[in-house]
Amino acid sequence: MAQYDLDQMRSGDVKSTRMSDNTGKIGRKIEDAENRGDVKEVLRLAQAREISFYKTKEARDFEKLQKQGDKLFKKHKKIEVPGFKDEDSAAYHDFIQLLLGDVGKTINRRYEDVKAEF
Repeated sequence: MAQYDLDQMRSGDVKSTRMSDNTGKIGRKIEDAENRGDVKEVLRLAQAREISFYKTKEARDFEKLQKQGDKLFKKHKKIEVPGFKDEDSAAYHDFIQLLLGDVGKTINRRYEDVKAEF
């Protein structure tokens, strides 16, 4: 359920801190429902809190992967990367640049040139 909800979101909408805050708010609502003696509401909110917890966990994992990807993309944005001189390494570099072009990131050479070289 949590993974499905995250799959429906755009990557810019995913913020683990906001989701974590939401989990805390649900916890406070559970306490209020317990004080009122509303058992059904407590159970419903407990389930919502559990889903929110897993959404937060998945969002943190996503943010970590996104940070790693951004670091890799920043490195391969250049026309030539030091240490990628042999043929296999250059092909890997070109492949990363093709991915960058496909997802709309900017690279320091023309996308058509990268495509032709690859």
